[in-house]
Amino acid sequence: MCSEIFVRSFADSDGDGVGDLEGLIQRLAYVNDGNPDTHTDLRAGCLWLMPIAASPSYHGYDVTDYYRVDPVYGTNADFKRLIEAAHRRGIRVLVDLVVNHVSSEHPYFQDALLHADSPYRDWFLWSDTAGPNNEWGGNNWRKASPRDEYYYGFFWHTMPDLNWETPAVRVEGSEPGPDAARYERPLVAPGRVRAALFVAGSRVVTADTDAPKFRIAGSTAPPLP
Repeated sequence: MCSEIFVRSFADSDGDGVGDLEGLIQRLAYVNDGNPDTHTDLRAGCLWLMPIAASPSYHGYDVTDYYRVDPVYGTNADFKRLIEAAHRRGIRVLVDLVVNHVSSEHPYFQDALLHADSPYRDWFLWSDTAGPNNEWGGNNWRKASPRDEYYYGFFWHTMPDLNWETPAVRVEGSEPGPDAARYERPLVAPGRVRAALFVAGSRVVTADTDAPKFRIAGSTAPPLP
């Protein structure tokens, strides 16, 4: 059984009113106390954490840095301790990584938004018009400033979709990655996107998007200076 946990509302270890990774560590026995003979825990063999990466939103589904735990939850070192503590109890940890879209505050999107010659332009979907409505009658093309253009954001205007037709995005998404216990690796490229859910001991690749195949490009994207 896998127990899904919204860290923000689960357990607050420092009294600031926001749940955190330390609080989750302190209460792992509620999820699984590691003793098959007891009946006071959930006996879950898996934790499914809702997004914990850096994000400007409470829900975390618009990520600005995929390599950094949101400071309100703690640090990358705290996450490593969580993995180690969970493993001692026989619990695997799955992290919800959002790779259909990024935050509109993500540095790659901001660079693409402000500069027509940005190496990240092809990482997103652009149009001179609002484009067709979706099947429910709404329109997912969002007006962009400062230029007279639109970008595609299926869920919300603060969540621009990634263009998975761009080879550079696919390369970034399919690059072999660590399991959850390696989440502490150096933050050498803030905001890098990985199309994966990292499970302790395995890696499940997810590279799916509902965005239309609007723009196909073959650029490669160097790191931001």
